[in-house]
Amino acid sequence: LAATFGTLIYILSPYFAVDLYVRGAPGEMYILALFPWAGFLLGLFLKKSNPSNLALSAIPIFLIAISHNVLLPFIYLLLFLYGFINLIILKTKLERFHKIFLPFILGILLASYYLLPAFAEVQFISSYEQFNIADHFPFIKQLIIPHWGYGPSIWGFLDDISFDVGTVNLILLAASFLIFKLAKREIRILLVFFWIIFGLAVILMNSRTLFFWESIRFLRLVQFPWRMLLLTTISTAFVAALT
Repeated sequence: LAATFGTLIYILSPYFAVDLYVRGAPGEMYILALFPWAGFLLGLFLKKSNPSNLALSAIPIFLIAISHNVLLPFIYLLLFLYGFINLIILKTKLERFHKIFLPFILGILLASYYLLPAFAEVQFISSYEQFNIADHFPFIKQLIIPHWGYGPSIWGFLDDISFDVGTVNLILLAASFLIFKLAKREIRILLVFFWIIFGLAVILMNSRTLFFWESIRFLRLVQFPWRMLLLTTISTAFVAALT
């Protein structure tokens, strides 16, 4: 029941619809489709670390690697931290924490035919930036107030594209704080984890973090800081299921 409810929140989140119906962004849609499977199978492997579970957990990690190379570091970091939190929940001994690397190593090796040329040829990417990253930070009210449109992302707060996190998503996020003390230990740990992910995503979408985006050349390839709505969509869906 919890998984079904979380799935409904996930696929009915505004950014899910933006990617599908407005932007037509298949790479991000693949990530949205694959991340729950990656988290589930990674958790399965961490609970029972046999060769078959290792192979299964590596498949979505491999598929994510060839879906969207710009967002790959963000998603891999989120997935790795999710696995790390699962090891804490399972009370795994410290010397066995190394097994979390195995699915990632295998998945990256499977994707090496794509990743190696991509990294080797990144030096040939033009330094000309078609979009000014400073023009694409959403305002707080744009994250909260429902809005829908089919236009572009522009400077200011008159964008015709939706940056809405989701009214229901935000209500459930607030509700999760109320049930925190009543929840089991593992639920509390996961809630805190996804609260932090949500908070970091919102911070990265704030214009005051422009220095961070501009400090690393690779991050400038992200082009649109509001792409972090991918992380708010994932985190609020998990929070909804846990709540």
